[in-house]
Amino acid sequence: MSLWIILATMALLTIALLARPILRDRVSMATNSEPPDLTLYREQLKELENEAKLRLIAPNEAAAARIEIERRILRVADGYTETTERHSSSEHRDSMSTRTLTLSFLTLMAAGSVALYMVLGTPGLLSMPLAERLATSGQKDNDLAVLVERLVMRMEANPYDSRGWLLLGLSYGRLQRFTDSAEAYRRAIASGSREVETFAAYGEALVGAAQGVVSPEARSAFETALADDPGNRRARYYLGLSAAQAGDLRGAYETWRKLAADTPSDAPWYALLEAQLEQVAADLGIKVGESLNAARDEETNPPPK
Repeated sequence: MSLWIILATMALLTIALLARPILRDRVSMATNSEPPDLTLYREQLKELENEAKLRLIAPNEAAAARIEIERRILRVADGYTETTERHSSSEHRDSMSTRTLTLSFLTLMAAGSVALYMVLGTPGLLSMPLAERLATSGQKDNDLAVLVERLVMRMEANPYDSRGWLLLGLSYGRLQRFTDSAEAYRRAIASGSREVETFAAYGEALVGAAQGVVSPEARSAFETALADDPGNRRARYYLGLSAAQAGDLRGAYETWRKLAADTPSDAPWYALLEAQLEQVAADLGIKVGESLNAARDEETNPPPK
């Protein structure tokens, strides 16, 4: 069977997790009843609560993030009046332009994202058809490409803006320019963005640039993400893929088995994970159903230490 690899990125979860430090305004600039950053932080709190309910973020990480967001809300609220009085009309127009550009990027990427997961084939594993393509039109891609060029020019003038590099990484990934996406994420990290999802997105872009192969550099990025967030599902999936590509089917099986055990069965990426798990289980002569049930029991009732 011909083995092939398809990687579709910039799904809704990636946008939701990485867009939070990028966005500057979610509301119409026609009304100015509260600071744009304050509106952003309120939206962040809502997103955080939703992610916590869906178990997309660890409880301790959610608590820490909640405290930090609330701290920023207080800081913005205290200093807003004085800050707005100092703004000139030219600064205001520039701010509006920046927010409009950012919102345009995110709107186009969100409109083109209908899946939360990647569909991959890998050496020695199941060669899978593309289950669900990103729904997009050529016009939307053209619009995004124009906005990308505008952002590139802005980054030339502001090369240390980590949030700008994050947005550029997202945008290049949406256009399937994975090499450029990886470079943008690398620049974001070098500029100070040390969030778990930045490293996970960087690793994923490297995988896309390498036609589905998890390189040592990509593996290192996923390991960094996992060190800060041991439950990070994206990093765990790709580390399992790395093991499989290295011929360590047992390691891949154990990684994916544990990942499947603590992944909701209705999660949009679960079907992919299950298919990969079943393939390595078949190669190892393991009945995946019984093994997976045992793993779920371990997650629910861990053995005493």
